Amino acid sequence: MLCFSVPAFIFLSGFKLYSGYGGRKINLGKFYLRRVTKIVIPYVIAVLVFFVYFYAKKWVAASALPEYIFLGTLVAHFYYVVIAVQLYALFPLIKWLFNKSPIALTAVSLVCTVCFQQFFPFTYSDRFFASYVFYFILGMVFAKYRAAEKTNKIFLTCLPLCFGASLVRLTLSYLSATWRCAYPYANLFNMVYVTLAIMVIYGVCVMAGEEFTKLHNYARGFGEVSYNVYLYHILLMNVLQYECSRIIMTLR
Repeated sequence: MLCFSVPAFIFLSGFKLYSGYGGRKINLGKFYLRRVTKIVIPYVIAVLVFFVYFYAKKWVAASALPEYIFLGTLVAHFYYVVIAVQLYALFPLIKWLFNKSPIALTAVSLVCTVCFQQFFPFTYSDRFFASYVFYFILGMVFAKYRAAEKTNKIFLTCLPLCFGASLVRLTLSYLSATWRCAYPYANLFNMVYVTLAIMVIYGVCVMAGEEFTKLHNYARGFGEVSYNVYLYHILLMNVLQYECSRIIMTLR
């Protein structure tokens, strides 16, 4: 049920970038420098920290370090950063195309995402930008057309649809797992569910922000450190799991 988390982050990236740069010219040097210092460098440092810890445990090989950095394969959650970096790198071009023809580009992005998620998957398609570009551009659509002003309509429309889609998705997943029926278009149906879930969560957050201004301020403050929390939370979990287990075994 939480499979919408990475698409939701990508949606928010598109929304935030277009909100900040959609109506003005991008200084490419400053834009890319900011992404390198705020996104890429902290990511590379995090990969190296994880790598040193895992290498000390003899869980990884030194020769695989370039793959861990460029493909995000060292720890499961790093793949999101790989996707985000690709989309950030392409954003100036995407923004230019989007401003020229938002409907056409949204349609093309939908076709790309459907194709790479359902019909043409490959080994690393889960970290290829085209597999998620629709969610990124959907965020830009929400920013461009001021969807926050139409939140009630969006929320009331998408909530029952999302609930229905989640029930159908769970039912089909269960029947497929128990070999009672085939589920050949799982990824395609999952896209429908994820898109509706993103819209519902967006509506909830906007309405909550309007009603609870203090909560909105806390969320903004947390957002400033959330990227580092995202990068390192798995390391903390690993340390707690393995080191604490080792200490308990020693005491026994």
